[in-house]
Amino acid sequence: MPRQKEQNVKLQKPIKQKGKLIKTKKSESPKGATTLARKTTSLLKAQGQDLPLQDVVVNTMNVETLTRVMTCKVRRRFKYLLSLFVSSKADTSYRAKFQLSDADTKKLYDNGIIDKIDHEDIKGFAWPFCVAELKKTGWRRRMILWPEEGNAKVRELHGYVPSLNLYNRVKYLSSVWHNGPALRVDLKASFYQIPLTPIMSQHLAFWAGSEENGGWYAFKRLPMGHTLSPEIMQIAMSSLMCDERFMVIPRAFKYYNVDTWLDDARILSTSKEKLKAIEDLIKLRLRTCEATIGEWEVSNKYDFIGIHWDHERHMVCNSQRVIEKIKLMANDEFWDAIKSSTGIAASKIESLMARIVMASGVIGIDLFEYHFCIKTIRRRLAALIQTRQDYQVRLHKSTVRMLRNWVERCIRNKPQRPMRPSNVFSSRIRRFTICTDASTKGWGGIVYDNDNGGISTYGGPWDVKMSANQIAELEARALLNTWEQWKVMLQPTFRRLSSQREESRPGHDVDARAADTPLHIRFMVDSSVLIWALTKRQSRNRLVWRYIRPILMDISRMNVTCNTTYSTSYIKSSNNPADEISRLRALDMGKVYRGVIADTDIGKMPEGVTWIRGEPLYPPRVILPEQYGLIVKVEIWRIPGDLVMGGYFRLGSITTAPNPCHALW
Repeated sequence: MPRQKEQNVKLQKPIKQKGKLIKTKKSESPKGATTLARKTTSLLKAQGQDLPLQDVVVNTMNVETLTRVMTCKVRRRFKYLLSLFVSSKADTSYRAKFQLSDADTKKLYDNGIIDKIDHEDIKGFAWPFCVAELKKTGWRRRMILWPEEGNAKVRELHGYVPSLNLYNRVKYLSSVWHNGPALRVDLKASFYQIPLTPIMSQHLAFWAGSEENGGWYAFKRLPMGHTLSPEIMQIAMSSLMCDERFMVIPRAFKYYNVDTWLDDARILSTSKEKLKAIEDLIKLRLRTCEATIGEWEVSNKYDFIGIHWDHERHMVCNSQRVIEKIKLMANDEFWDAIKSSTGIAASKIESLMARIVMASGVIGIDLFEYHFCIKTIRRRLAALIQTRQDYQVRLHKSTVRMLRNWVERCIRNKPQRPMRPSNVFSSRIRRFTICTDASTKGWGGIVYDNDNGGISTYGGPWDVKMSANQIAELEARALLNTWEQWKVMLQPTFRRLSSQREESRPGHDVDARAADTPLHIRFMVDSSVLIWALTKRQSRNRLVWRYIRPILMDISRMNVTCNTTYSTSYIKSSNNPADEISRLRALDMGKVYRGVIADTDIGKMPEGVTWIRGEPLYPPRVILPEQYGLIVKVEIWRIPGDLVMGGYFRLGSITTAPNPCHALW
């Protein structure tokens, strides 16, 4: 009976996926492996079967040795992820969706990537296919093993949510200000270096080869395509790179930073000598774990996560591969089709927009200039979310012209110097936390000096009876009242007089420093409306904006004498110490510690916004605190008279201090 079932499976025709099959002619079947072109490479003219398969000649690493160097928490997580491969059984019915050629099957089998398996031992199926991708050496095919039912079981039964320390590429740009060279490491065929046990492989079975010469095979390495694979690879690579968040390292080596992106990593250190010591430590770890390196580069200029880094000039731009993919998508055929009466497929526009938006963030292109282009395309695509992706979209000539200008600017790829990070934990920067709350009875506010530990309290009953139609309006007024009473201590005259005193009385002269000392202020509120108004510098609520606007204008004026940044954070009402004052009660020092003092995330998200006031008729003055070695983010409000024009503004090149009035959407 099992033999008859196997014959039925072999004779069943493959089911075509929604992806586009790369064929020589519509009447001919693929000569080799079924190759799916990614959205970004859907215009590939080369035949999929003619592209070489990725290099799979790689040995497996010693996972037991690797897990021994991990911390206990990371080790438990790593073993738990591997256990999910065998904890759920997929459907035992198999339908051949894609084909794997005899040549690719032989290559994978000879190098130990796959192994033959009896039909009776199969406990789960996966679907093999290849994707075409662009590498430094040219185009190639990468094999993907997709366990469709296995992924669904892991997500639904076990509620798996990936935990990866991966961020938007723009978050990494400020690291280009690092002066020394960087070490970039890339593993060779990284996923194939992590072995799977025979029990795990039984859940990753598939039919490979033709109907005449093929057979059942099991995948013996970590498959690219499984839901668990990215996090497993991230943990393994971070441990190999001696990241102190994943493993215990000697105290003498804690002077470097590791950025890991799956199988690609970059290490930055404070000096060349210390970087050399880190290289020796990583090489030792790679030898003990028997890992194979694909690329090892120590340079001031390199490519990482699609960005070209230049530490000598402190400039960044998109890597050449990113630009080549944009050129491949936006070729002459694309523009001819988008201008025609039939239009172009919605999926192609969607893919192009995703690419150029990310590229614009790296080289600092103002999205505000293409606001109407983005809005028009977004409206067209929004109507197609629940429909076919190959639906033809037509755009107006003005939208096409604006889109083409945007693409050409991305292709020019002009390097830019990103904002230099301002360390709010520096001893040169004074840090304060303002925590406020309001009720129908009164208002309250607490100002905490994060350096000296001084606490100032403000509050009292309302002058008139207040209604709680919208509590955010009362909290905005409480924040303004606290700011108006506390900002007197920030006046230059008071600060100069206070700096001459030797004693320090909390709540009165806790900020007794030089008049030009940089300041960082953290606003802690329990209202999302206030957080939005402070972060976005706008609010639809007229009364909320009436109270928030004077605070932002005061911060703008303070930059005339010192660099001032601020950040916002949410505090739970149960931990808000100002809640007691607003209800006309005594201050609870326990809440002060739990809600304000114990919260050490000041300035981390976001790092703060620097306001520099500009005049309406003259270029705004850019004040650079060179004595502190900081180059700060510039966001400008033009204030003609008493009218605020605009909301968001982007930094210009502030190293030469030109006019930085460039709008940012």
